[in-house]
Amino acid sequence: MIGTIRLPVYAGGITRTVKFSVIRAKAPYNSILGTPWLHSMKALPSTYHQCIKFPGKDGKTQTIRGYQQAARELLIATVKMQQQASLVNSVSKPLNKIYPQKEEVREVAIDESDQTKIIRVGVYLSDDVCSRIISFIKENASTFAWKTSDMKGI
Repeated sequence: MIGTIRLPVYAGGITRTVKFSVIRAKAPYNSILGTPWLHSMKALPSTYHQCIKFPGKDGKTQTIRGYQQAARELLIATVKMQQQASLVNSVSKPLNKIYPQKEEVREVAIDESDQTKIIRVGVYLSDDVCSRIISFIKENASTFAWKTSDMKGI
């Protein structure tokens, strides 16, 4: 992202200042009006119908339609480019064998009288952080659901 700019956007007799993010990338759009603008306009977009509807100054529904001919031409050109792209199949030996990483945890009993209440804590945590997590969970053990019957409404 290069930066941002605030610009007035005029649509159906209504002007709203919109903050745009400026990027250096190829895109099929000149700009994208996002959720903040849609909410400020009380607008309802429809990608299927390629239009956007919103209440105008006079209270009547305003409609802005997309340029369907241009959209159709863009779609056709994109499909043609994808079909013309040359594909190369390549098979090579893997450089290194990838081993799944095993997460190292230790089990800690929260309640000595009930061995089903067990938590797992990462072994790479510092002793201070580990002990603070364990003591917090022990102090608040009644807050946690240890079995499905502990969850009301389920």
